[in-house]
Amino acid sequence: MEMMALGEDGFARCPLEALIWAGRKYLEQILSYHPDILCLQEVDHYYDTFQPILANLGYHSTFLPKPWSPCLDVASNNGPDICALFYRRSCFSFLHTSHLSSMMLPTN
Repeated sequence: MEMMALGEDGFARCPLEALIWAGRKYLEQILSYHPDILCLQEVDHYYDTFQPILANLGYHSTFLPKPWSPCLDVASNNGPDICALFYRRSCFSFLHTSHLSSMMLPTN
């Protein structure tokens, strides 16, 4: 198994095949549990994968991007990784959200 060396992007060593987005099966695994609420972190395919698919399945979402995401240092990135909250619209109603100003913090 070929390993990726720790680079300037701050990611730890991992098998190269684990970094290929098309091979990941996150949503299939998550949705097999039929959750009413999903709290996800380090989501870097929010707009092109998670949000549209989950919206079509009846979920509403809100998110907060990391201000100093290591994803921003990777060529061809999908933007900063985020923390995302998804909830089933048939079970819950959106009332209010507030976000801690993470720009004031020294780290993510």
